[in-house]
Amino acid sequence: MWAHVWSHTVRFAENGKATLDLKRFVQPRIEPEVVFKLKAPVPVTDDPLAVLACTEWIAPGFEIVQSHFPDWKFTAADCTAAFGLHGALVAGTPVMVTDANRAALAAALPTCAVTLSRGNTVIDRGVGANVLDSPALALVNLVRVLADQPQAPLLAAGEIVTTGTITDAWPVAPGETWTSDYGQLGIEDLTLSFS
Repeated sequence: MWAHVWSHTVRFAENGKATLDLKRFVQPRIEPEVVFKLKAPVPVTDDPLAVLACTEWIAPGFEIVQSHFPDWKFTAADCTAAFGLHGALVAGTPVMVTDANRAALAAALPTCAVTLSRGNTVIDRGVGANVLDSPALALVNLVRVLADQPQAPLLAAGEIVTTGTITDAWPVAPGETWTSDYGQLGIEDLTLSFS
């Protein structure tokens, strides 16, 4: 399943920190993800190096998802009819993808251990492989899905794509502060406070 991320729903953290007002969201949850900014169209390939060759930068991200269905109980068709679950995307400090770091990033994306914390309490842990074997391969999966949907736009240079949650999605509330740590992936932690 995929859905659009809109320019008005994307925010960039400053120095790895951001604040988000939850008033406009319905049953919001938080998902730690890896965000890609493309510099070229992504080919259909199983080679993460080829994906990263088309990537300008990667960054830590929190997608805030929401559901209009009570207690988050819905079918895939319900979710599609509601235009997905996307509420907001907060991207952290980007790491430029270069010839010097491309191979290391490709190797680290599936194995990076991500820790999601609320305050000082670890809430969940996951690895990059939880996202279709690697966030880079999740991006290729999106390219395949879009190619099979003639009305869907194809990905192009300049697009920002978030690739799916690495842990479960967790309910959030005003007054909480959440942090993600991406371990050996080499991208900065991201902290998001809710008002």
